[in-house]
Amino acid sequence: MISVLMLVAGQVWAAYGKYPPPVAPFSNRNLPAAHVRMPIIFPLIGYSNYVDGYNSQRSGFRHTGIDIKASKMTPIVAPFRGTFGNKVHTFWIYGDYGWKCLGTHLNDDTPGTNDGKNDFDFMFAPNLRFGDHDEPGQLIGYVGNSGDATGPHLHFEMYSPMGLRNPFPSLQHAMHTDSPV
Repeated sequence: MISVLMLVAGQVWAAYGKYPPPVAPFSNRNLPAAHVRMPIIFPLIGYSNYVDGYNSQRSGFRHTGIDIKASKMTPIVAPFRGTFGNKVHTFWIYGDYGWKCLGTHLNDDTPGTNDGKNDFDFMFAPNLRFGDHDEPGQLIGYVGNSGDATGPHLHFEMYSPMGLRNPFPSLQHAMHTDSPV
């Protein structure tokens, strides 16, 4: 059984080349508690609301990021310079300085509907493709309520070169922008 899982996981990672999505632990164990602050651009433009829900107990696992509540179709921007990766409902960035981030629950509806059509034109920025190099503040996508989300928000995770970290301190001190660069 383990060898079959390893083969499947190897095939999945191979599909993403050298930029697979970062994977947080799915566990009831406490997550890394180190409070580090990475200089970032706040990943949403416009009004949003968030609290430190990192490491809170969820149904069968610890919460690995911060949920930033915002209206559907709120623009999401790159928090730092790096290489962009994506799949349905999710983006990640391999930063030029060793950090990574992941965001999920992007918009999966045609605007004004709840049709779940997964149209990448309403999920990600136009002309942005897997492997592109992004700049801080560049438009990368739009907030939604895809997957098992209970309402529109961006689930945001950060990874230092040492692994998963609480993004709350970085979000608290992030620079805000009024429009994408």
